[in-house]
Amino acid sequence: MKSKDIIEPSSSITTLYDAYHLQTITQVEVPSVGAFRSGKTRANQFKDQIRKLKEFLAAPREPPGTNSFKLQHAVRFPQFMDFIGENLPAATGPAPVVVLGSPLYIDHKEPGFSMVDGYFPSDGHLLASRDQSVFGIKDRAGALKTSWCISDSSAIPG
Repeated sequence: MKSKDIIEPSSSITTLYDAYHLQTITQVEVPSVGAFRSGKTRANQFKDQIRKLKEFLAAPREPPGTNSFKLQHAVRFPQFMDFIGENLPAATGPAPVVVLGSPLYIDHKEPGFSMVDGYFPSDGHLLASRDQSVFGIKDRAGALKTSWCISDSSAIPG
């Protein structure tokens, strides 16, 4: 293989957030340098970021919920999307966001929006503006490309 046939890695930035407390955990910026193909190089260069992630994952957390229902792996998705929108640099297209956590939502300030006891938002909530409903997505189409990794099987009916 000739050196011109070797594809150099493209630079990328991955930012890890706490989607419940709405704060940045750490950021990893991988430059477009061939040396970063090596796992050993990446582990060395990103040891501080790896430590921060380990500390976040190891920290004890009291799950939010009610007396009868505790929500493991909670995220505050509507507020997190607002946080991302305010803190993510402008992108040329929809920014990919992967959410790891429960799709269920608990809001202690407005318990009527909480997804406990089988409640979930109706289409009317989703079609509303953010000012009208915490779940409103009107005027937000195409801003972020969101994927879920559900971590709590109790959120899946059946």
